Amino acid sequence: MNYYHFYFQRLPYVFGTLITILNCNINNFLSIQPIAKNGILDLREVELSNKEPIKLSGEWKFYWKKTVNPDTELLELNPILSKQPSPWNQLTGIGKGFGTYELIIKVPKKEEELALKILYINSAYKLYINELLIREVGRYSESSGDEEQDLKPDIIRFKQNKIGEVRILLQVSNYASYRGGITSTIIFGSYDKIRDEKENSIAQDLVIFGSLVFIGFYHIGFYLFRKRDSSTIFFSFFCIAMGVRILLTGESGFIYNKIHFMNWVQWIKLNFGFLYCILLFFTLFLKRTFFIEYPKSFFIVISIALSILIFIVPFVTVYTLGMLINFTYIIIILILSNSIYTIIKAIINKRIGASLFLIGFFILSTTAINDLLVDMRFINTGLYLPVGTLFFVISYAFTISMRFSIAYNKVEELSRSTLEQSNLLETQNSLLESKNFQITELNSAYQKFVPKEILNILNKGSITNFNLGDHTEKVMSIMFSDIRSFSSLSESMAPQDNFEFINGFLKRIGPKIRENSGFIDKYIGDAIMALFPEKPEDAIDAAIAMLIELENYNQFRKDKGRIPISIGIGINTGRSILGIVGEENRMNGTVISDAVNLASRLESLTKYYNSSILISDQTYKRLEKYDTYEFRILDTVKVRGKKEIVSIIEILNGNTNEYIDLKLKTKENFEFGQILFGAADFKNSIKFFKKVLESDPSDTAAELYLNRSEYYKIHGAPPNWVGIVELQNK
Repeated sequence: MNYYHFYFQRLPYVFGTLITILNCNINNFLSIQPIAKNGILDLREVELSNKEPIKLSGEWKFYWKKTVNPDTELLELNPILSKQPSPWNQLTGIGKGFGTYELIIKVPKKEEELALKILYINSAYKLYINELLIREVGRYSESSGDEEQDLKPDIIRFKQNKIGEVRILLQVSNYASYRGGITSTIIFGSYDKIRDEKENSIAQDLVIFGSLVFIGFYHIGFYLFRKRDSSTIFFSFFCIAMGVRILLTGESGFIYNKIHFMNWVQWIKLNFGFLYCILLFFTLFLKRTFFIEYPKSFFIVISIALSILIFIVPFVTVYTLGMLINFTYIIIILILSNSIYTIIKAIINKRIGASLFLIGFFILSTTAINDLLVDMRFINTGLYLPVGTLFFVISYAFTISMRFSIAYNKVEELSRSTLEQSNLLETQNSLLESKNFQITELNSAYQKFVPKEILNILNKGSITNFNLGDHTEKVMSIMFSDIRSFSSLSESMAPQDNFEFINGFLKRIGPKIRENSGFIDKYIGDAIMALFPEKPEDAIDAAIAMLIELENYNQFRKDKGRIPISIGIGINTGRSILGIVGEENRMNGTVISDAVNLASRLESLTKYYNSSILISDQTYKRLEKYDTYEFRILDTVKVRGKKEIVSIIEILNGNTNEYIDLKLKTKENFEFGQILFGAADFKNSIKFFKKVLESDPSDTAAELYLNRSEYYKIHGAPPNWVGIVELQNK
């Protein structure tokens, strides 16, 4: 599918919708409306039937902790002036309580149908207009036990008499919400204009809801066909959640009026839940889109915070959720600030579409800040986040289109260039085939001396491409293997028998290294140095396979009346430099690093500890699954010629079942002894090592620890003792 054309074919419809929505919102934003002063709003010069609905903003009279009825004497009540819309917390310092709002609207003296549009008042109220009880939402009460909360955003229709005055008495109680009183702007005007305004609000909410949900489900399908780009699935969740929340909290009050299964508490919790989900989805989306630029630490902190908030929403009270609103403001501002930083960094890094993305995000963040200020009652411009979200979503859609268009053009150019080149290549194929055959033969011969894996790691197609000094740096596992007591064994054999013995042994061992993604770097007499460029598990698996194959080989030697042999294997993992050393007339591939030296030391220490396989802590730390192997930590030492402290770990797999069972049986006592040895409690460490040797007298490591403990018990531990021993063995 050509996504570029998909979006551009729909441009007229998209922009037509946006222009209609913006026209309504901008007209409301720019219109100059009268403001109530001292509890009176003078509209006598206004033709209400031709005038857009008016926001009842300004100074209302407010009677705190008083229930004022139409016949109540007001002379001694001393009202305070409350600027609306705003919660009474700003006047009283608390959200819980009750009170009465009063506003007198002076209108032209003629009889006509008027209306009020009331959205959200926390959290129960009675409305009197011109001495008549017009509406009751929930149960207004002067005590918390009798109040029932409810929410009915709707139009309240009434007829104006010829007196020319509309007196509004609004009795409000709140014992459940953090913010009490009139929490959204009340709209006043002719019934026809108010009805048109509500229908426009519903139409706007439905259009934006439909657009966002459509785009959301579209990107779900996009993700299903291209799962490699996970940003699209979080973008789709963001769109759908934002669309649902617009119908949930929009100025039309659509969901609450049309879907009656929710009560007031459920509506509030859904409101907060969707808000936190939207913020989390947006954070995940932006992290996946700009994964290089997005700060990892900020992502972790903000994701955890939002996840906790989402989790606690069903379990806390509405009042507690209200108390979290200031914390929520801070989270939103942090997300917006970090997002701008991330996008600007992406622009600097020349990420495709980042500039267009910034434009859409600028509109989104501007409308989000506007809605925050409206919610905080600093301004009273109206809610524009739905429109800003639609702009942002469209800008992101064009960003995707741009990426696909650029990629598509590059593919076309590459295809055209490839076609032109193929004609030229065909004329040279016959010559190249003969040359390739010669090179292949040559490489096959040389690969017996220089492993092809070195060619691959150095990105050399042929050994003829080697240059002195070619090198690369890579984390690898290095294995050293050596036959125990080979010198004494070889003395009993003729030179030819020596070579036959070594080659017969290596013929069995070499394939086990290759089968586990390794290769032999060099033979050093009877010793092997092998490299494993992928996972450290490959080196350990190869070592285990070598021990198993050695057991079969020893059985063969026994059948021939020959002495069985044993080997020691040392494995270390670290960053190494693989390259070509020597001089122009004699070169060789080799590995240079401290990791190589330590692997060699570990192989030597297999004799010291009487173990078959020893690995370093650097290899152990890089294992993905520790429980794959049976092991025990033998020692923590400084090896000769090294300053670093090394933990030496014995891999038990590959040995006989009796050997493994003994070591596992005594492992707990061995570890307790090590802990006490490190704590300089040599008296008790001796007890545990003796227990180990009682069960397994052949345990050389336990015997070494026992000897050390007895020595230090008599002579005392060195200063600054931490249980580390410096080995002098090579």
